[in-house]
Amino acid sequence: MWTSVRGDRQAWLGVLYRMVGRGAFWTEEEINAMATFLAETRPVK
Repeated sequence: MWTSVRGDRQAWLGVLYRMVGRGAFWTEEEINAMATFLAETRPVK
């Protein structure tokens, strides 16, 4: 289901921060690293 999700870095930051709001526990550094990785591997077409 999530493999079809795509976005730029800002969109991925929103997704990750919503996950934090629902209980995920990540540092700011981890969130930024994940957002960058996801934006590079799951970009908007």
